[in-house]
Amino acid sequence: MVARSGLPELFTVHDFGVADYDGTCRFFPPANPSYVSHSVIKRETPGPVLDAPVHRLSTIMKMLGHSAIHVLKMDIEGAEYAVLEDLLSSEIRFDQLLVEFHHRWVSVGIEKTQKAIGDLNRVGYWIFDVSPSGREYSFKGTAT
Repeated sequence: MVARSGLPELFTVHDFGVADYDGTCRFFPPANPSYVSHSVIKRETPGPVLDAPVHRLSTIMKMLGHSAIHVLKMDIEGAEYAVLEDLLSSEIRFDQLLVEFHHRWVSVGIEKTQKAIGDLNRVGYWIFDVSPSGREYSFKGTAT
């Protein structure tokens, strides 16, 4: 769908997602059929689930020949907690992290976001901005 949306010539789309493992992931559709964002969070919805290939960020970096990340933007519908945990354990570092946390979902809760922030702080990443909604956080690394 993204690849068919008239992207700039130098924009590259890859047919895989990011996860905390390499393999196939099941994505659950949104409750509102006019929304497009599927999630790894299991939920009862009217639409069909999708299975799609996913890779760890470390695997993606190797596949694409990248050795550094300057800005990492994540809006991955509930998968951010596991991906961040995997990323921090891999010793991959980045200059800035822009992440939407999904603690507003009852099945997730604020505790997961608090733990993720604490984990990021412990390795040298600090919040420099939070959106008015309280969902999008921006971190700057002192470790890089």
